[in-house]
Amino acid sequence: MSVIESMAANLAVLQKLSPHDCCVFVTNEDGLVQAIANAKTFSLKLAIGSKVSSSGATSECLQTRRAITKILSKDVYGIPARSVSIPLLDDGVMVGAMAMVTTLESQDVLQKAAQTIAATSEEITASTMELANSAAQLANNLSSLQKNGDNVLEHVKKTDGILRFVSEVASNSNLLGLNAAIEAARAGESGRGFAVVADEIRKMADNSAAAVKDINQILKAIQSDMNIIVRVLSETSELGERQAAATQEISASMEQLVSSAENIEKLSTIY
Repeated sequence: MSVIESMAANLAVLQKLSPHDCCVFVTNEDGLVQAIANAKTFSLKLAIGSKVSSSGATSECLQTRRAITKILSKDVYGIPARSVSIPLLDDGVMVGAMAMVTTLESQDVLQKAAQTIAATSEEITASTMELANSAAQLANNLSSLQKNGDNVLEHVKKTDGILRFVSEVASNSNLLGLNAAIEAARAGESGRGFAVVADEIRKMADNSAAAVKDINQILKAIQSDMNIIVRVLSETSELGERQAAATQEISASMEQLVSSAENIEKLSTIY
């Protein structure tokens, strides 16, 4: 049995060795098909006696007497494929070639899916990075607002001393006005003018005391509101910091996903 006959007799076995659908055929030294095991999902449009394409891997194999591998686009057989041709020698003499054309459709789908995942992951990574930067900026702004709020509270607290001083002045003025009124009453007719002044002093003291009381209530209300604002700003700042940290973690995970997708794409091109 010749080498070509031996290979032809085992084409079906060789075809089963491939994990993917494939077509296996044997040619003589002139490139004429001597035996063929057709694929299930695509056709090379070859039959026994057909001559292989002059631009294909098998013709190049016959011409160069060495193994040739080519990756074929969909334009050739309607599917992406891998063509491998090896020379058949009988006592060192070229007698033909054996070729296996294997579908790469699954790998093509896998490669495109990996490319899509990588592209989508890169977009998400960019978005999460932008979100992380925005969250960090928000946290910084909130921290600045919190500091300003603390400063306002400190200023409000400082007014307490001023109000106490004004209140004491009003109280003393009221006391002085009362004493002046008593002395004016003792002076009789000659103290009437002084009595009017004393009365006005007492009124001003009363009005000042009332104003101090109102201002004190307003400032306490402001202080209470500012305490709430500062607390909310502090909580929001913490949330912003946590959000920034979370988005950075997401970004890191997406970068790992991009790397994995790139590895999948590389693996899909190996076979």
